[in-house]
Amino acid sequence: MARHASHTLRSLALIAALTIAGCAGLHGLDKPPQVTLVNLQPVQIQLFEQRYLATIRIVNPNPVELPISGLDYAISINGSQFASGVSSQRVTIPAYGEKTLDLGVSSTLASLFEQIRRFGSGGGSIRYAISGSLGLKGSTGSVPFAQEGEVDLRLDKPRPERTAGARRAMPPAALASR
Repeated sequence: MARHASHTLRSLALIAALTIAGCAGLHGLDKPPQVTLVNLQPVQIQLFEQRYLATIRIVNPNPVELPISGLDYAISINGSQFASGVSSQRVTIPAYGEKTLDLGVSSTLASLFEQIRRFGSGGGSIRYAISGSLGLKGSTGSVPFAQEGEVDLRLDKPRPERTAGARRAMPPAALASR
């Protein structure tokens, strides 16, 4: 009986090791793909659920194509989850290439009110993040991704300083005296 249990444990350890090794080298990926949020546009606003069209860009920095069989994703705004979604959209990102995808995401009334409350409290900028995983065709594994950024919405922000070689406009008094 102990011999059978030992054999079973060795078999499970071998399967686990092969699974880990397979996931580490998923389809020859040396570097993780980069997934960025390009746009978020309202599509349908209802009382309890809001639908948006999220445009993402997937960049494949690898020498092999990336065959995506689906993905799951969540968008956070100012540190709180705002919207999420899944897609069974199949797309192949060429080696050293990129593609944009339009994906549906939904939020709840509570998450929308939370964002309105936070935006109303000032700050002038929106921190956003997108995270999730890409399912790969022909594999049981997935590739996780996460990206974050910030959009400054202040209209009164100071203008950037001019460089030393930049041309200056002459003051009106100097123009009048010429």
